[in-house]
Amino acid sequence: MKKSINKEFGILHEAIENIFHVDLIKRCRNRDNVNARTIFSKILLDKGYTTTAIAEYLGLKNHSSIVHYSKRFDGYILNDRRLKGSYESAKAVYFGSFDPVFDMSSKELKDEVFNLRRTIKSLEDDVTDAKEYLREVKEKYVWKGGFDGIQELLHQKCPIGEEMNVQHALNTYLNGLHY
Repeated sequence: MKKSINKEFGILHEAIENIFHVDLIKRCRNRDNVNARTIFSKILLDKGYTTTAIAEYLGLKNHSSIVHYSKRFDGYILNDRRLKGSYESAKAVYFGSFDPVFDMSSKELKDEVFNLRRTIKSLEDDVTDAKEYLREVKEKYVWKGGFDGIQELLHQKCPIGEEMNVQHALNTYLNGLHY
């Protein structure tokens, strides 16, 4: 897993450095460097990584800077269009480049394939059940015979929410018909 984290962090690291043209690991308070570290941290925090893991990768003494970046990010992004654009660019590069499947072992890949097959089978069964249910509903509720015009008239004229009242009125009317 450590190898996967390092590779994943490395891909984002490279993307951030290319966007900001800074050394992400360099310890300075230059605005571009701080923004780069902030975006790096935000993306990885959203992905579920811990503040400690991110701080260790950046070579920080502890995780407090990452916590600070996280708390302030939403406010920064509302007021700084350039930061927001850089954040969106970094996310696009990062999420377009990294796929953890490349770091999976053969056994993990096989397990994933078998899990996906079970999921597909379950979904196919659900689709079959849904098709059968739809067929039953159509069979039960579709008008039989020459009543299509009556069905369309009811659909057009019956106010929504008044279906039960219309059904009662029709039932009363039809009970009075004598053939």
